Amino acid sequence: MSLKKHLSVLLCAALLTALFCPPGFPAPRFLQEPEAHVGAEFVLSPDPSSIPTNAVIEWAVSGNVKPILLRAGGYECAFTPIDTSPIQVTATVRDGSGASLGTIERTLSPSEFGIDISVIPEPVLLWNPLDRKDSDSGMLPTGRPIHLRAALKPSFNGKHTFVWMADAATAILSQDAQDLLIQRSETGEAEITVKAFNAAGVLMGKGEGVISVLLPRSTFEESARSKQAWQDWQRAQALWGEKKYAEAVSLAEGAQAAAPRDPEITNGVKSMASNYARYLRGEDLRRKAGEQRSQGLYDDALKGYRLAQVVWPTPEGERTIRETERETDADRILRQKARWLRDTASAYDQEGLYEEALEYYGQALAVVSSDAIANRMERIRSRLALIADADKYAGEGSALERGGQLQEAINHYSASVMSNPDSALKQHIEELRNVVSRRQKQAARLYDEGMKLERKGSDAEALQKYRESQKMWETPGAQDRIEELEKTVVLTAPVRGPDDLGFGTRADAARLVRTGDTLYLQRRLDEAAAFYRKALAMSPDDEALRTWLGTLEAILRDQKATKAANDLFREGNRLYRGGKVQEAIAKYREGLAAHSNAEVEAFLIRNGVAIEGASKPGQSAR
Repeated sequence: MSLKKHLSVLLCAALLTALFCPPGFPAPRFLQEPEAHVGAEFVLSPDPSSIPTNAVIEWAVSGNVKPILLRAGGYECAFTPIDTSPIQVTATVRDGSGASLGTIERTLSPSEFGIDISVIPEPVLLWNPLDRKDSDSGMLPTGRPIHLRAALKPSFNGKHTFVWMADAATAILSQDAQDLLIQRSETGEAEITVKAFNAAGVLMGKGEGVISVLLPRSTFEESARSKQAWQDWQRAQALWGEKKYAEAVSLAEGAQAAAPRDPEITNGVKSMASNYARYLRGEDLRRKAGEQRSQGLYDDALKGYRLAQVVWPTPEGERTIRETERETDADRILRQKARWLRDTASAYDQEGLYEEALEYYGQALAVVSSDAIANRMERIRSRLALIADADKYAGEGSALERGGQLQEAINHYSASVMSNPDSALKQHIEELRNVVSRRQKQAARLYDEGMKLERKGSDAEALQKYRESQKMWETPGAQDRIEELEKTVVLTAPVRGPDDLGFGTRADAARLVRTGDTLYLQRRLDEAAAFYRKALAMSPDDEALRTWLGTLEAILRDQKATKAANDLFREGNRLYRGGKVQEAIAKYREGLAAHSNAEVEAFLIRNGVAIEGASKPGQSAR
């Protein structure tokens, strides 16, 4: 069934309690209903005073409506017109027995909503050069967003949306349920149309509006320039009061260029420029007088200062004149004092006592200005700065060398030598470079050995070589092989490093000697000798170390022989106590061959045992 063909549709019958309609009721009628509008729900219900409480209402609606809803047990019929075509509504009232109590009919002619388009006012301020303040122009501007708002007539509380359109010369910036932002680049009339739709998409109404945009962009720009010019002029006056004359004149001239027709600015700039010219002339006279004063030409300086005070008087200028007059009287004494201070500073300078020289040069410079003294002080300070930099770089290089970072140490030592040449440090740098070269070559050889071992399948030995190569000189290749082999090989053997293989500097040798000395004082002679040997390998020309190591190794050999002999003597004692005399004598003789022992020799002689090659006490049997 098509609504557009206005077919009658029976929507619902609500049955109430089956009672007879009491007599005396008037003819059924509808309650006063509002005006019907397209897209807005319309509700009809009978007047309760015109029907009994147990009545049943049968509704029929024809026309373009959707949806049709019955509420309140059938007493209310709601529907939404979807266009302006007529709608026929029939309500048949029946009592509890089904007998008709009457029929109500209504023909509705829905109308579309009206739409008001209003401008949300926003003040558009323009600079008023006469009043020196901003005021609202009361016009809509070009180049700025204009805020419009739509409202349905009559008002509608249900959900609805607006769809806006504008003419080709008007840009739509944004729109939402109710508001629209537009903008025009040129003046003219913006033609705006808007349509309203309910939640089901039914067109509820449309509206049109013409918005006059009369304020051009050029007016804004001129207003901004005029306002900024006035503000700049005000700021220029403030700067002049702060004696920032150059800034004031520059800012004032810019203000005049921006507002050439403002007489107050134009006349003020002329006056300011004239005063600035006098100020510059006065400053130039003072500058020249200052130069003459610094050269000791006090008469000429006084003349210049006095002329400058006439051109542009200042409190400072008057004070300078008085000071110059006093300086003229004191100049002779000051120059004598300055000469003595300069001579004293020069003596310290020649002796290399730079700090003291600076002190006296500074005192001389404070008495009488001298470019020569100032230049000499600057050279001394530069020299001291270079020495300080050299000491800093040398200290950092030493720390890096102790940490095994030889290349970084070389870089810092080289920076130190550049700041302050040092022949001993240069020699040490060459030594370090030699050590680095040897370590790199040894690392490469160890790496090659590791590669050969790995190709043979000797992964553990290869890993050992790679680790020794990495300790000698770190390379990405060795590290990659180490990480790969460690996935399958566990290596517990110690890894030799540069110290073990004799690749080090004299500083490294000295470090090892210090460690050896510490161990020696703790009576850990074997460990001390190991460090001495490593140090000697790095510094083979150290004869004192070689002699001392020979002495220590002799002590160690004697201690080892003594221990071995004592172990044999204890074994002989055990055999002797067990009655195995001959076996015991053999052990005693074996022990004496390792190291002499006067008590054992005497014991054997007392027992008639001949001792061949017996040595004197304290000597090893050979």
